[in-house]
Amino acid sequence: MFSRAEATQLPSIPPAPPANCTARLLPLTQTVSHPHKPPECFAILIENALTPAECRSLLEYATSRERWHQALVNEQLATGVRNSERLILDSPPLAAMLLERVRPFLESEEAGVRVIRTRGKSKPGMRVWDGMRSHWLGTNPWRLTRLNERLRYLKYGPGQYFRRESPPGPVTWLTLAAHCDGSYLTNDGRERSLLTFHAYLGENSEENVGGATRFFGNNDAVLADVEPVQGRVLIFQHQWLVHSGEEMERGIKYTMRTDIMYEEAPELMEEGAGEFEHYRS
Repeated sequence: MFSRAEATQLPSIPPAPPANCTARLLPLTQTVSHPHKPPECFAILIENALTPAECRSLLEYATSRERWHQALVNEQLATGVRNSERLILDSPPLAAMLLERVRPFLESEEAGVRVIRTRGKSKPGMRVWDGMRSHWLGTNPWRLTRLNERLRYLKYGPGQYFRRESPPGPVTWLTLAAHCDGSYLTNDGRERSLLTFHAYLGENSEENVGGATRFFGNNDAVLADVEPVQGRVLIFQHQWLVHSGEEMERGIKYTMRTDIMYEEAPELMEEGAGEFEHYRS
């Protein structure tokens, strides 16, 4: 579809989103058995975040610089779990432009993930996501810093997928960790990834069928399917959200994913926020 000679110029993605761009939160909850009401997790779907021309330019630019290779799992071939092609492009300028495009939606009062907190309660002007309370984040707030410059492009043809791998039985604390996106810690220990950024770049066509991003709940219940509609950007927390890339029935799906990075910001701690506590209904 795209040749290595088609694009040499860095794509231009201005900060202002298209006029028809909208966003909505997805009603996802923690995907493990919980003694209380399952806490809400963060996931936002931004429709028409990128124009068709921008999607094409992102693909053309990447494929003019790098080649597709078989996608691996933990640096090993595992086509029973992951059967697709992958291309990796490191581009700080592109990452910066993409973040500015979606930043208003992340910083809105409804989403409230410019700063992620594990203490306190939501109030006007400050959102606390119960599904992101975790001891491994500690008690300090975390401030959004950047979009990771390592952009991972994915290509799925007919019969290809990135499916859940799970032993028989319900999703539990012991089986969960391998099925969520992992958190990346920078070498200097200053930044940690907390959210996944997933852009759908392939063309909308009757020839393209399948390939939804599927979120699972307890006992393998399907919580939501996000179809690979061109221009969509799906952003969701790493922790707790079990998901898969469902099989393509026909056609080709192109996506790009990376991570949203954060740093600890103790100076943003709310006075009287209280001690850290796991979510309780």
